[in-house]
Amino acid sequence: MRKLSMSLLLAGALFAGDYSYELTPMLGGVKPEGNLNIDDQFSYGLRFQMNDFKLLGLVPELSFDRTTDTDYDSRGYGIRNGDTVINRYGFNGIHDFTDFSDKLTPYVLVGLGYEDVEDESNKLDSSMYGNYGAGVKWKVFKDIALRAEVKHLIRTDDGGNELYYGVGLSIPFGEKAQPTQEKEEAPVVAAAFADSDNDGIEDSKDRCPTTPAGVEVNSDGCAFDDDNDGVANYKDKCPTSPEGAIVNEDGCEVDTDGDGVVDSLDKCPNTVSGVEVDKNGCAKSIDIAVNFDTNSAKISDEDSAELKDFTEFMQENPAYDVEIVGHTDSDGAKAYNQTLSEKRAKSVKNRLVENGVEDSRITTAGKGENEPIATNKTAAGKAKNRRIEEKLILRD
Repeated sequence: MRKLSMSLLLAGALFAGDYSYELTPMLGGVKPEGNLNIDDQFSYGLRFQMNDFKLLGLVPELSFDRTTDTDYDSRGYGIRNGDTVINRYGFNGIHDFTDFSDKLTPYVLVGLGYEDVEDESNKLDSSMYGNYGAGVKWKVFKDIALRAEVKHLIRTDDGGNELYYGVGLSIPFGEKAQPTQEKEEAPVVAAAFADSDNDGIEDSKDRCPTTPAGVEVNSDGCAFDDDNDGVANYKDKCPTSPEGAIVNEDGCEVDTDGDGVVDSLDKCPNTVSGVEVDKNGCAKSIDIAVNFDTNSAKISDEDSAELKDFTEFMQENPAYDVEIVGHTDSDGAKAYNQTLSEKRAKSVKNRLVENGVEDSRITTAGKGENEPIATNKTAAGKAKNRRIEEKLILRD
């Protein structure tokens, strides 16, 4: 990151410490009040702040803003028939609130300027103006800041009001000169202050003496680790890992079974590779399509193959238990159908146990004729109702 910021500045401009000047290219807009008969304008310009000087607590700044193709009413008829360039030259005093935070610096400004209208008319003349405003600087790199500001301009010629808003990139340069006495003592200080990794922390106090160049460090000389996962910010690819999560060398949560669900959320942490899983990291459910003949709990050869597939599913997903529920059509007495539905459920359970599913993982129930899925007035509907259903249960 340090190398990236250096490439954006003049050669030799970026070193730790204060800087004499700030240069800020700006893009923005100007919104004039209605009685000026000017349309809203796109603006571009430059700011030059001189940090070595201060008057009444304010740092001086020169500003220049230019708008082109500005449409205006040159005759006062309410018709936009003029087109001009407007240049604004300003001198401002700025007060930075540097103690606000390490990254964010609000500021206020006040100043005077001159608005030069290249194509004047009886409705739009050049004029002096006063302005005041506020803004903020946000450090996006160690020495470069993104700047945004809003200003209220008041023309002295006609009292017209204009609102300026813009954003830019503040680039500091020109390191502040040190007093003569400090320069003479510099070799002594340098000899006493050893900082092998150039992070600003003396070796005798540096707990991380080999920090890479350009990495921001804390008072102990160690790189910041915002999510406290043991992986420093500059090499953390997952900088917002939950507290207490086990992470890999990239600072990302571990996913032991590689199913796409991290271990802290995975309720089935040993899913077989290639099995499709749900949001809990468990294999998605599989249906059993087994139907019975009238008055029978016998499993057909075709249904036996169906149960083998379900057996494989259960063996691959040990986090699941299953409840087998039997059903009947409406022929016969209710009590008889209840018993028959229970027999059908137990018949399926027995086949699953024979195939290799643990008996303790399977429970059974019968619903008799109480929960049909089709009409019992036709043979086809009754055939659909003579069935079993499975309910997968995820273990706690």
